[in-house]
Parts: sequence; C-alpha cells; structure tokens
Amino acid sequence: MPTPETLGARDELELEELDPEEEPFVADRSIPKNVKDVDIVDRRRNSRRCCVSFPGWASLPLLCNVILILLLLLQLPDVKDFAFVQSMMHLANSPISAQSNASKTTTSWDTTVASPMATKTPAVSMAMPNLADPADKCRLRKDDFDETSAEKLCKISMVNWTSSIPSSSFRAIRVDDTGGNHAARFGNQLFTAAISVIRALSSNTPLLVLPSDKQLQKLPCVRSSQDVGQMVMRLCAGCNEKQIWCDKSETCNKGKGCPALLQKRIKMFGGGYHQSLGEWGPDDLKYQEELRRFFYSPIPLLDPPLSLPGPNDFVLHYRGYSGDAIFERKTGRILNPPFAFYKWALEHYLQTVPVRGKIWIVTEPRQRRHPTVMRLQKELGAEVYQEMDRLGKEGWLGDFAFVRLASYVAIAPSTFSWWAAFLGDASTVYFPIPFGRVPLPWCLLLPSDPRYVFYDVWNNESFSNQSAAKARCGELDQEQPIKTVASKLVFGFYPELLETMISRKHLEWVLEHSK
Repeated sequence: MPTPETLGARDELELEELDPEEEPFVADRSIPKNVKDVDIVDRRRNSRRCCVSFPGWASLPLLCNVILILLLLLQLPDVKDFAFVQSMMHLANSPISAQSNASKTTTSWDTTVASPMATKTPAVSMAMPNLADPADKCRLRKDDFDETSAEKLCKISMVNWTSSIPSSSFRAIRVDDTGGNHAARFGNQLFTAAISVIRALSSNTPLLVLPSDKQLQKLPCVRSSQDVGQMVMRLCAGCNEKQIWCDKSETCNKGKGCPALLQKRIKMFGGGYHQSLGEWGPDDLKYQEELRRFFYSPIPLLDPPLSLPGPNDFVLHYRGYSGDAIFERKTGRILNPPFAFYKWALEHYLQTVPVRGKIWIVTEPRQRRHPTVMRLQKELGAEVYQEMDRLGKEGWLGDFAFVRLASYVAIAPSTFSWWAAFLGDASTVYFPIPFGRVPLPWCLLLPSDPRYVFYDVWNNESFSNQSAAKARCGELDQEQPIKTVASKLVFGFYPELLETMISRKHLEWVLEHSK
C-alpha cells in the first residue's frame, strides 16, 4: 500500500474546497486601462494559432499565410513589446544565462526566441504548442533540435538520447503534469513532472511530453527527448503525422489511435503528489541544474520596463489557505504562515546584507488585502509586487520568475514558492518550520542546499543544518495545536487575524475544542 512518503500527504490544492468563493489562481488580474501589452500579446498569439506548429510554410493553407503576413505587418511597430529577457544580474552564473549571454537572445512568453532588433535576425520558433488551439493537442512536438543558440537555452541531458536502438526495445517515460489532482496548480504539477524527469535522467530513458492545457506547459523548455518524435512516427506508421495524437482513422492502429499503440511502451509515475525529496534519491541536489533548465521561466520585457529584484532586495512570498482562518477545523492544520517568521527572516537578512535593499511581497491578487500581508507592509515596510498584473492570466508565471531572480527569499509552506526558491539563484533562502501540520508534507521537503536557513517559529530557533531542521520539523508536525496551545498560538502569532469577524468566530470554535 502506498505510504504518505511515497505519494505525499494531502496536497495544498485540496484546501481550495474550504472556500469555494475564492477566485481561481489563474483568474484575470486587474490590468490598467492604459496598458496595451497584454492585448498585443493576445493578438500576436491568435495570429499564429493556425501556423506555428507546422513543419514548413509550404504546407500551410494560402489563406492562413496571407492573414498571418498582414497581421505581422500591422503589428510590426510593436515587435519590441513581445521580447522577453533573462535577468543577467542574478542568473549570470547559471548554464542557461551563460548560453543566452553568448548568443544575445531573448525569450518571449509565447516561447519565441528572438534576437535583438538591430541584428534583423528572424525569430526562431521553439515549437511550444499554443494549447488554446484544440488542434495543437493532436500534434507532436518538434524534437529535432538544431545547434542554434536558441535551442541551447533549453538543452538538457535527455536530448542526447538517440533512436539508434531497435523499435522493439523502445520505452519512454511520459512527463506527468497532473500534479496528483485534477485541480492541481503549477507548484503541484512541478513535483509530478520532476519525478518523471529525474527517473528519465537516472535510467537514461527518453522523455515524452504529451500536449495538455496544464500550467506546466507554459514553460518553454518542457519538451520531449531528441528523436522521440521520429520513433513515435515509426511505431505509429499509418497515422496522420500532423494529428498524431487524435487520429482515429482505420489506417492508424485500426482506429484505436497512436496513444493506444504506445501505451505499453510509456511509463508514467502517477498515483500521488510525489512531494517528498526522498523519492529523488540520496542526493536531492543531484538533478537541480537539470531541473532548472527543464523548468526555465523567462522574465518579460515590457514598455515601460518591469521592476526586477535588485542584488540586495528581499522577496517575501506569502501563501495562505482559506481566507483568514488559522486552523483547518477537521485536521487542525495551520492554514496561514505567521508574521513572526517573516519578521525574523528580515532581521536575519539585515544582519547579513551590506546595504538594505527593497522589501517585496509576492502573493496572489486575492490575498493582497489579507490582514497578515497588510501587517507586513505596515510594520516591515514591504511593498506588494503587482507589475506582473500587466500579463493578465499569465501573471502567476511572471511572479514565479520574479521570485526566482531574488537574491534573498523567504518562502511560505507552498509548492509554488518552494519551487521558485529551489530553482532560483538566491544566495539565502529562509525556510519556515511550522508549529504544527500544514496542508502539504512540508517536513519531507527540506533541501540539503547550503543556501537554506531553517527557522522554528514556535521555539524561536534557527538551523543551517538540514538534518537538525528536519528532526525539529518532525517533532512539531506531530503536535495538535488546537488541543494544546491554541489560545497562546492565536493571540501570540495571529493578532491581526482576530480583527476580522470570521477569525473571531473561528477563535471561539478553537477555544471551545481546546478544553
């Protein structure tokens, strides 16, 4: 029987059921009326839907070509607004930035890699399907990488796999982008995808990425191993190459389709959330660089320019669950990170940084008026970062890239901020040890990364050693704060939440059940 260590305990996404009135994380953010960048990007994306996934211009319908050319000519003055650049300040030492520095390339949200306008070099498509078009889900991704600087940006070990082995021996690992739950969001999808990538790397097995509408596939480097496409075409001979995943004609596996033909050849690590570093092997940092490449996320360059974290800036990520509630009633799990953790992290940061930078708060738009977030602004002088709202529905991905670029980061018990810190290039990451259980198996996710500083909020004690921090986290994870220290916990760590009516009613319930 699967254990919590294998599958991960209940995922943070399940907590969304506690407050169905909350807007989805990917909902449209408020966009200033005078900002046109999102509209421009949408128009450009729509102009490509019928064209970008085909192998060549010759195979395109004439009408599609004419429409595309007209739209591009109309939008030519705005081409600079589509360019995306990687911050050179914080990722200068990473393999990705080294390659992009050498090639002077920039990356856009719609995964087009374009050279600076002065060079007049045509854009290089990275063949990321536009999943808004249902037909793209039927096509096979482009896997025959060339040696252009754009392709080197996304090159990971799996692309070295070749199709020289016999077809009868072909086996592949499919990237699991489900997140372990039908409603799983980005951070959860990264965990299930990561175990797929790690197993493929460790076994030298090719990786297959099937198109879907998951948030994970917004990342431009999530792609199949080299030559997998050629092998699929060989095994699924008779299927329409442009509709390989949807073709159900008689010539395509007798109407059963290519996926059914490959079913026994593809392994997928499903059945759980895979939120445990123990599944990665004895060295949880062994594949960190490969995961950084595979989950690469670009930073947008808009006009006016976005504010990015400076070398001494401090970024706090806040993620609460179910509004202003402190505990989950059924389980007693802690639903909101306490102000005390961020205050301690800021004090530690001020003792180590030579010059104080700006203090940023990154959080979902719906949580910007949360009492704890407002207290962070008032008492710590922090500023809520909102500029990624200009990207509309894709603002969440901009926030993720922003946190990755920070030199100093304090994260919440959240898969989203966990990944932003782990994949980022921060010199110091502040990691909270909660005073009780939280909505994900947090104690299984303490990295051995020397950049991390772990802080026990309840006992006001910090650790730089992963083993000691993990032991303390395990001790506190066994406690039931509702039955033991509920009143001390509430009044001592969450006074700002008691000012709301929902929290006062919640406190009455807590105190009643703690007798």
